[in-house]
Amino acid sequence: FMRKTFKVAALALVATAMLVGCGKSDGTVKVTGPYLTGEKAKTTYNALLTYNLSSLNNAITAHSEDGQHIANFVDGLLENDEFGRLSKALAESIEVNAGFTKFTFTIKEDIPWLKSDGTQYSANVSGTLVPQFVTADDFITTFKYCMDYSNPDLWSDTYYLPAMFLQGGWEYWGATYATYLYPANGLEATPERIAGFLLRNGFSTDVTAADIPDVLAFKRVGAKALTDGRLQLSLADSMPYFASVLTYSCFLPMNAKFVDEIGYANFGTTKDNFLYNGAYRLTSWNEGQIEYTKN
Repeated sequence: FMRKTFKVAALALVATAMLVGCGKSDGTVKVTGPYLTGEKAKTTYNALLTYNLSSLNNAITAHSEDGQHIANFVDGLLENDEFGRLSKALAESIEVNAGFTKFTFTIKEDIPWLKSDGTQYSANVSGTLVPQFVTADDFITTFKYCMDYSNPDLWSDTYYLPAMFLQGGWEYWGATYATYLYPANGLEATPERIAGFLLRNGFSTDVTAADIPDVLAFKRVGAKALTDGRLQLSLADSMPYFASVLTYSCFLPMNAKFVDEIGYANFGTTKDNFLYNGAYRLTSWNEGQIEYTKN
């Protein structure tokens, strides 16, 4: 989804539903409130929304009405500028090999994960609260959840994007799907059965039963956090156009510690069950109104 930038000197962005009525006497159309008045009218952008936001879970949703909001709350590696051109967002620098099969990103340092109230999120790590910043692992977290088909209640609408681009992506997707499929049919999902499933259905060409623990642990997918903090993405084939998909929601980062804390089924269901690193935070979300507050 293309990143939206609101060029307003606003402290908040408010989108509210307005009622429309037709004046019969002079043929004009009158728009009735709620109107913004005074200083708030000068500093706040007020607009009509056709569809309400349904989910903030960027690993699952493919709805454009969700993506246009998520793009304002979470920055990814790249974004589209005001002319539609790709430019760096969280990526400090990008290295691409000659065959366009490996993209390596240096992530900007000290980009905090914020809660909806604007305070930085701190995770409980062995009894110590540790402030969280965006890292390469946060992108890998999204890929894992997006392509994990072991739980049918949390299947992603965009699983195919990282699956077809990342090396080993289809293999991981197929293996997690098999861990659901076999028990659903009364069979144990043994490594032998999972390996056979992957080979028969073309999700892998060289997997064996001995490889399945590594497959399910995401170790054979071409998404690695390097020791120096960079994110390296190895692709299934030469794909010079790969950078163009990095603005889609399923390529945006997620903080694993936060997701573990609130539970993946709850992630993105409210403004408080979500973390922010972008230009705005979601500070009000109900049937009649969505409100952004500028970071």
